[in-house]
Amino acid sequence: MGVEPAQRRAGRGRTRDADQPGRRAGVRRRLRRRASRANVGDGAHRSHPQDHRPHAPGGRRLYRRHRAGLGDRGRRQRARTQTRDGQQVARGARRRRGSRGRRVRTGPRLGRRHTRGVSHSDVLPEAVTERDSVTSVLSVSGLRFTYPRGREPVLVDVSAEFDAGESVALTGPSGRGKSTLLYLLGLLLTPDEGEVEVHGRPTSTLNDAQRSTMRARHMGFVFQDAELDPARTVLDSVVEPALYAGHRRRDVIARAGELLGAFGVEARADHLPGQISGGQAQRVALCRALMNRPTILLADEPTGNLDRTNAENVLDRLVGAAKDESVALIIATHDPFVISRVDRVIEL
Repeated sequence: MGVEPAQRRAGRGRTRDADQPGRRAGVRRRLRRRASRANVGDGAHRSHPQDHRPHAPGGRRLYRRHRAGLGDRGRRQRARTQTRDGQQVARGARRRRGSRGRRVRTGPRLGRRHTRGVSHSDVLPEAVTERDSVTSVLSVSGLRFTYPRGREPVLVDVSAEFDAGESVALTGPSGRGKSTLLYLLGLLLTPDEGEVEVHGRPTSTLNDAQRSTMRARHMGFVFQDAELDPARTVLDSVVEPALYAGHRRRDVIARAGELLGAFGVEARADHLPGQISGGQAQRVALCRALMNRPTILLADEPTGNLDRTNAENVLDRLVGAAKDESVALIIATHDPFVISRVDRVIEL
């Protein structure tokens, strides 16, 4: 027996509450995907990897034109001069068109390679991009957050500070907001009230592109699942964030080898994810998160899918790397073993 149209219309508006596990899990999956993009530059300031070459013939000149974003527009016109604000400048030397047709100004601080395809709003103010010697690399004050269809706030009046080289566990019963706080710290969610400061810089006034840039420059993310590209070797997965940040491949191989050696997976550099164990894959994910030398490392149940032996191995190396590289390590967990190994515990 069919359903009457009126009944179908009545059922259309029914939605599950955000506090239910299914909807919360869906939100978490979307945030994990966004955080994974942050580990490879988040799209905010990607440039061509330095080892990339155009496939069309034409030699060095065509390659230089390809890198400059000139495409096949033909021979470059001779630069003419014009007067701007009382100064003579080469026409076209200071302004060009972005990938979406918008004008992009390439001032003396930002070269062409760094501004390809981005607008002014995508580039952080100079005061925000610099890392100052602030004791607390990350701090939050008065955070309050409610999911869009939630009945009650998940977090209320949360304040905390996190120092360089310190490992901190966020713990508490399920549903108390451990992962939510982690995503707020990582600028993946925006609080209803309160402020998140990264290296002493408030983030509440940043737009989405600037928040993405902040994540890419200062943060690394690790989750229960390693989420490695099955078609990339271990080495390629680890160096990918540095290539998207604009570094030359030959310059980052040494850094990748150093990390793979520190985490005991150097011998697996040319293996695919399907050829290594779960514990090894998680260590590779940690290497990838540390590749660009973040000052903040956010881990959501990083040992949740590992047996005790692998969990101990991964956690010991993770805490050790945080101290050695002066990284603020923040772990959302309910595992008593993890809680026993960190410097400080915040119970929600």
